Amino acid sequence: MRRAPLLAAALGAVALAVACSSTETKTELVPPTEPASLAPVPPPVDAGEPPVDAGPDAAVCPPAQVNPAAFIPYRSARAKTGMCVSQAMLEGSVDACVKGFSSCNAWLDDIQNLDCVECLVTMNTDAAWGPVVLVGTKRQFYNLGGAAELGGASLPCAKAVHALEACVFEACTCKPTSSACDKAARAGACRLVAAARDTACVAAPDKAIVGAIDKDAYAYFGAFCPP
Repeated sequence: MRRAPLLAAALGAVALAVACSSTETKTELVPPTEPASLAPVPPPVDAGEPPVDAGPDAAVCPPAQVNPAAFIPYRSARAKTGMCVSQAMLEGSVDACVKGFSSCNAWLDDIQNLDCVECLVTMNTDAAWGPVVLVGTKRQFYNLGGAAELGGASLPCAKAVHALEACVFEACTCKPTSSACDKAARAGACRLVAAARDTACVAAPDKAIVGAIDKDAYAYFGAFCPP
């Protein structure tokens, strides 16, 4: 059964989401100092693709401001044990999709992986979210707030982590999946949201959880879909 190409993009682009999960003021991992950020698997590459949606061209993308009222609201995380039956299966999903659409679709089409795919990918209209959240038929974001929640962070911290991802998602409607847009949004239109995230997660336990949310994409997926 052939899965929609968006699922391949959703899994394959997780490294980009992980790579761009903190502000420009942080030092590498990819970004970090407060709290530490998430490391890419592998380092993200911006292909310089043109905007998918009609809107501003790359010169004005992202915009200088975004409307917080447009942010996708936070929803609770959900974990489903046993749908991805092994750590190797989780790692295989990322490894296959990082290589490209062909290998990713082959992984998605393998009947042995269907339950794991169901665990990994959710819709933004679902009552609770997994690690990858599809929005309509063209876009997706990564549930880092949910990962913080599952890791034991306070709810205000988890919601603040999500708010930053929601801000970047909205700011980069003009150029989805672009690492350049993502970084520019965190340093510009979403700068205050990033500062609010850091404030909400300043307590030592929250800061440690957010800093560890995913030093690699395997651990990120595993919080939601443990074997």
